[in-house]
Formats: sequence, C-alpha cells, structure tokens
Amino acid sequence: LVTRTHVWRLSDLHHVFTFEWGDWVEDEPNLTWSAAFSKDGAWLAAGSLYDEDWEDWDWELAGDFQLVRVGSWERVVYQRDRSAIAQLAFLPDGRHLIVGKDDSGGWIEGSHTDGSLHLWQLPGPVELVSRQGGKPLFTLSSTSRYLFAALHGSRGGYDPPHYNETNTLLLWRVHRGQVLQAHEYREGLTTEVGHAWALAMSPDERLIAFARYRVVVVARNPLFTPYGDVNTDGCVDERDLLAVLSAFGTTEVAPDVDGDGQVDDADLLIVLFNFGTGC
Repeated sequence: LVTRTHVWRLSDLHHVFTFEWGDWVEDEPNLTWSAAFSKDGAWLAAGSLYDEDWEDWDWELAGDFQLVRVGSWERVVYQRDRSAIAQLAFLPDGRHLIVGKDDSGGWIEGSHTDGSLHLWQLPGPVELVSRQGGKPLFTLSSTSRYLFAALHGSRGGYDPPHYNETNTLLLWRVHRGQVLQAHEYREGLTTEVGHAWALAMSPDERLIAFARYRVVVVARNPLFTPYGDVNTDGCVDERDLLAVLSAFGTTEVAPDVDGDGQVDDADLLIVLFNFGTGC
C-alpha cells in the first residue's frame, strides 16, 4: 500500500511535489509523521511511521526517511529505518538535522515505550551523536543554540509492579554538528507524576520549562551564555568582536555565531547588538 503526502505552494495553491512512501508489508500503510524545512529553504526532510500490525494490539513501529532538494524536487536520500521518524529539526547551517526516533511497540503484557535522539550530518545521513533512553520529545531555542529534550521510557504492563517508567531531561548546546555542552537529569517516575508532555524555552534562552500532569516546572538554563559570547566567558566584549573580525569571511566554527556555516556580517551584527551583555 503506497501512501502519499503532497507539498503545495500556498501563494497560488500549486502542487509542487509528492512524497511517496514504499511498502513494508502489503496492505499496511506507511504514513508521513514528521517534516522540516532547512532555514535557507534549500532542503525538505520528512519521516514516516509504519506499524506492521496497525489493526492489532501486537504492534511494532518502524519508518522511512527522505531528504528532498527544494526547487528541483530531487529526492537525494530515501532510507529505511527500524524506528519511526517522529520529529525532525534542522540546525541553522542546513547541513545538520536533529532526529527523534520512536521504537515503541509490543502487546499489553510486554509493551514498551522506547526511542532515541540523534544528530545527523546531511546529505548522508551520517550519524554524529546518538542518545538512547526513551521516546523523544524536543524543542530548539530561538537561536537554535540549545536543544531541550525529554526521553520517556517504559516497560511492562499497565500496572505496578510489572510496569516501570523513566524520564530523562536533556539539554545540549549545539553548534554546526557538535554538542559543545550537555546537561541531563534522569529520574524514575510514578504513575501519579507522569512524564514530560510538553517542552519550551524562553525567547531569551535563559529559562526552560516542561509540563507534567497538573504541574509546569520552570528552571534556569544551566548552560546559558549571552548570544554573541564567542569565547563563552559570560561577557560579550571586545575579545568576542576581535574573534569575529579575525575570522571574517571564513568558515571557522566558534566565530560563526549564528551557526549558518559562514563568518560574515550577520555574526558581526549579533556581537555588536549584544555588546556588553553579561559583563
């Protein structure tokens, strides 16, 4: 059963592309579950969800990944995966992709909620970082410098003592395919507390928040540094300005403040606009 998802141009409702997902097993649907454009609009990535026994309680998720070049609509990558591709987000350079995979499956007595979080380099894709631990939910901060994620894992039936549940909160400082810093907190959960249902970061990136059953938790971002702080000393000053000017026109990583792959006037403006912050 071949399933299709269509891409339309909103200005005139013109059809421009169709995602086609191939068969895994005859008569079982393979459905689009996630999609993301790169910041420059050059790439469109999409993932699918396939359940080999979708009409049964006995279920196991899988999926496919596609990468398409916008404009020519050339399908550059089509890759099968033993996990459903649940969530996608590009980093600013358009060459790196955050991928959330869902490996959940089973039947009542042996059910499990599982998955993993990945950082890929495109077009490969080449896996750079992988973190197992549960079904992922994630969000990127306003500048895409920080990734805030929750990994929810469970095993067993519905009731204790056969059922156990974990929740891991991750915070990564990411930049052009690298995880520069990481902070995480793992906990066992009770059915009364529940896992994180929603995640958010404040526009200034100083606060993180996650929602649970009947409660929202707000905390400071422990990895925060001001935007434009190239040397991460907590202060945007002349040393950061000098670092950008010295690397101007290159592809050096650290002075590329906005992470788009080039040290240019945009990075210089960020440092100047935030000059003196944190000092």
